[in-house]
Amino acid sequence: MTPRLFINNTDNNAGSLKDIYNNDFYIKQKDTSYKSAEAIVPIIIDIFNPASVVDVGCGVGGWLHVFNRSGVADIYGYDVSDLEPDKYYIDKDLIKTNSDFTSPTFNIDKEPDVLICLEVAEHLPDEAADRFVNTLISASSVIIFSAAFPEQTGTNHINEQPPWYWREKFNKAGYFEVDFIRSQILHNEDICWWYRQNITCFVKPDVLSENPKLASLAKVYGQKQSEHKLTIVNEWILKRILNGKYIAGEPSPKIPKPKAFLSVIIPTCNRSALLYNALESITRQTYPQQGFEVIVVDNGSTDSTPDVCKHFANRIKNFKYIYDPRPGLHIGRHTGYENASGDILVYADDDIEAFPTWLEGHAESFADPYVAMVGGKSLPRFESTPPDWVAELCNKTSRGWWIGSYSIQDFGDELHETPHELIWGCNFGIRKEVLKKAGGFNPDSLPQELIKYRGDGETALSLAVRNLGLKAIYNPKASIHHFVSNERLTPEYIYRRAFNQGISNSYTSIRKTSALSGLKALPVASNTIRYVRERGLVEGFNFHQQAVQADRKLLEWVLRKDYFGDNGVLPQ
Repeated sequence: MTPRLFINNTDNNAGSLKDIYNNDFYIKQKDTSYKSAEAIVPIIIDIFNPASVVDVGCGVGGWLHVFNRSGVADIYGYDVSDLEPDKYYIDKDLIKTNSDFTSPTFNIDKEPDVLICLEVAEHLPDEAADRFVNTLISASSVIIFSAAFPEQTGTNHINEQPPWYWREKFNKAGYFEVDFIRSQILHNEDICWWYRQNITCFVKPDVLSENPKLASLAKVYGQKQSEHKLTIVNEWILKRILNGKYIAGEPSPKIPKPKAFLSVIIPTCNRSALLYNALESITRQTYPQQGFEVIVVDNGSTDSTPDVCKHFANRIKNFKYIYDPRPGLHIGRHTGYENASGDILVYADDDIEAFPTWLEGHAESFADPYVAMVGGKSLPRFESTPPDWVAELCNKTSRGWWIGSYSIQDFGDELHETPHELIWGCNFGIRKEVLKKAGGFNPDSLPQELIKYRGDGETALSLAVRNLGLKAIYNPKASIHHFVSNERLTPEYIYRRAFNQGISNSYTSIRKTSALSGLKALPVASNTIRYVRERGLVEGFNFHQQAVQADRKLLEWVLRKDYFGDNGVLPQ
């Protein structure tokens, strides 16, 4: 219920505040708050599945009613109000009315699975803020929290603060922020704008170990060890707040007509948690949803991938889930191509997090008819601090840098033409007609037991597009973050990645000459990560050359014209 308001800790103010927060006050904001709850409560239930919920500052109980209607039997609220019973959404006996949250004696005599406290704390004086936060955390390990931003304005807002003011208080008590809700509700105009801007979540760290869904979200939306930044900002709202121009009921800007219809294609296999994060980032694109579709091609997952897709099918306007268990990334990519409605295909890996401007950047780049391929930054999202040796893998140019082993790169903040081979499959925009004309994708990312059938993925496709005389564009708006797990921050991973790349290099060589090229000599041994990589490249190359020499079917596979349709099915 918003705004959620409290009596002051002075008796002189109590009467006047009660006069302000009367029946008329709650009636005016009752419906909009309830609609907000209907949109946000399912998100909370999906992650926490609570059996009990307490709402501190519950108003007339709208949020609690939505929780109860959604299957949460144990609900309870606290509020300043003391209205007639028929004014409440829930049984008035389930609300402790006349609560004074500024009082040193106020306590919460429940221990709910989830506690919510929304647009309440700004009504408390600064000297009561620490005590109030400590009261909240004494009751629950999970706090859904929002509080008014500076210059937000509202009735009796005496302590409007930036978000880091509150985060520091929760941190001091040992709680960790996971800011995962705002990204899901940013553009939902059925939700009150203050929730869209302010709502967040604080949890005890042990909640992450007990809740895999939340732990997955925390990898992207968890608190970083740096200065707090507003990572998700509704700019339309913020401009009006800071300029003092917000008018209740002002219509939002008209959604621009899409520049092109894009087909986003994400092949995946047994990485549902990562896929969830990727799809979540797509829900907050600046490009209008009527301008794109999302196609998830499931290459035989046995985890919760179908459930994740079902969840996002309700949140992304044009969503397709296709199950194709045949092994190989090229299968997923081509199945997406065959089912795409758009003239522009935007391929992504399942472990990316797209910038909000990602699809907007792709669309505007393809406005030039001579542009056939588009990419952008692929910035690392390390699961933990990388070892020092990672820097040794970095390649640099006058424009920027890249590390091929992790498919990460940054070539600056200006749009420019780029070498085609630097548009990588984790963020690969291409015209549909050009993909077909250039021969499609070669085999890639096969299970290790089938690794001899690996090809060079998008490499030959990129070079074929270059040979057609068409341009590749780097657009910093069309950028992503690429998740780098702890498992990848090991020399063993670098060797395995290089070994697989060596197979790709052998495949490319054989297709170019239609012949074997012979074995390569191992590099001179040294105690460096570059030696680990170079040895992997050579041993992978030699492995493939020997495998092709011993297997005529493998040679036929390597020399196939393309891998569309049945041509992409592995030989028996």
